[in-house]
Amino acid sequence: MKIAFLYAGQGSQKVGMGLDFYEQNQLYKETIDMFDIRYRNLMHEGPMEELSMTRNTQPCMALFGAAITKLLFEKGIRPDYVAGLSLGEYNALYAAGV
Repeated sequence: MKIAFLYAGQGSQKVGMGLDFYEQNQLYKETIDMFDIRYRNLMHEGPMEELSMTRNTQPCMALFGAAITKLLFEKGIRPDYVAGLSLGEYNALYAAGV
């Protein structure tokens, strides 16, 4: 069986994204906490109007994707294929080891 990692682009952001991982997984939490606290706050608490501003959305989506990828790697799950829509291409490149 082949595995593909697919990453979303800007526009798929949502207040509360990743909060469950943040509360339950230390690696995810550490990854998120390595960056500016405002991104964590925007992802988890909003408001949606600020999260949806490009200057906020892009770093939040890239950080979220990278943190999820690290979790998958920790579990030994590696992709055979990667793809990303628009901004998601950065996470796909990260997952591919570029």
